Amino acid sequence: MRSSATEEDSAAKAFAGIFETRLGIWSANDLVNAFAEVKSSGSAVRVKNYHGEVIQSEHIAVLVQRMVNATRAGVAFSRDPNTGAPKVIIESNYGLGKSVVDGEVTPDSIECLSDGTCNTFIGRKSTQITLTDIGICVQDTPMADSQRSSLTNEEIRKIASLTQKVEQAFGFAADIEWAFDADGVLWLLQARPITTITIIEEKEN
Repeated sequence: MRSSATEEDSAAKAFAGIFETRLGIWSANDLVNAFAEVKSSGSAVRVKNYHGEVIQSEHIAVLVQRMVNATRAGVAFSRDPNTGAPKVIIESNYGLGKSVVDGEVTPDSIECLSDGTCNTFIGRKSTQITLTDIGICVQDTPMADSQRSSLTNEEIRKIASLTQKVEQAFGFAADIEWAFDADGVLWLLQARPITTITIIEEKEN
């Protein structure tokens, strides 16, 4: 269950991780409670710190989505978010993407250049967030897994291709959330503009 506010995911502000998101909801009671938490999350201090003011609940829609039980997940950028250079940057960890989005681990970082060359930098990935029968939980990642790439070369190519297709389809430098499920299917979970590039371009102008 996640937010979809009128101010959210614009070219100027992304609000990534600012509003409440609830994962791994199994019961009707949890569904009702999660709805209330997401709906009211515009009044949180972090919203005011980021946006300059709180956002009233009537301006926040709540999306109920089927949960993808991810084995690997993360984010990807169709361009370098710091420079705007045309290369895909992928960040990945085992389990759900929440650990990457919330900055709870040092993920693998993969840089895919325009000539097709990809450079992988192995992150610590000491923990991962997984979906269980009672919700989500944090687990230690086995040492052998933490010391190797969480993605195969073919999976990296699939994510890079998906990220570039999102940019082409929507016409903006894209920041996406993605996930692989247990069957190896790649899911596009969310797409938004890369706001840091907009800020850099505005400063240059």
